[in-house]
Amino acid sequence: MGEERKDGGCPQLAVGIEREGLRVTREGQLSTRAHPAVYGDKLGNPSITVDYAEQQIEVITTPAKGVTAVYDQILSLSRIVQLQCRADDELFWPSSIPPRFISDDEIEIARYDDTEEGRRARLYREELAERYGKLKQLFCGVHYNVSCTKGDDERYLTIVRNFIRYGWFLIYLWGPPPTRHVRTASQCARAREAIIT
Repeated sequence: MGEERKDGGCPQLAVGIEREGLRVTREGQLSTRAHPAVYGDKLGNPSITVDYAEQQIEVITTPAKGVTAVYDQILSLSRIVQLQCRADDELFWPSSIPPRFISDDEIEIARYDDTEEGRRARLYREELAERYGKLKQLFCGVHYNVSCTKGDDERYLTIVRNFIRYGWFLIYLWGPPPTRHVRTASQCARAREAIIT
């Protein structure tokens, strides 16, 4: 028996996490405030930015060697967001689905400065709204990024195989939100029917 590894058994892999969440009021309404200025430029902050909507924060870790390092990063970034939300009398909503039914009128596409990059970011989000609707873009999640060093393809493929094998279980445990608004459920059912027919 060897010494327990602190790198999660994958020293050559870099792991990153992106977590999205909504800023909501204590009553469960979407925040009407702009993205907090304390985080700086939305396109310039690599760790705390917006995703689709002005009310949708995304925290992004830097690639880290091992699970512990990336966990510590995502925990620290999430605490920063939670503390700022508390200071603004808001909450960082933990679920993937908004706390109540939200109409497209309540969802404000992220605003950017009047630069070429800002205009492209805004246009991209407007096209998503046109193609899929704003509500669908407001659903939040966690993204896992894994990269390997050159020549470590076998280990990378093992991780992919295991994720494919057990991915259904992760979705079963953490995918469905504990609650949802009845109107949101009926919207999803209508969308599913439109796809099937």
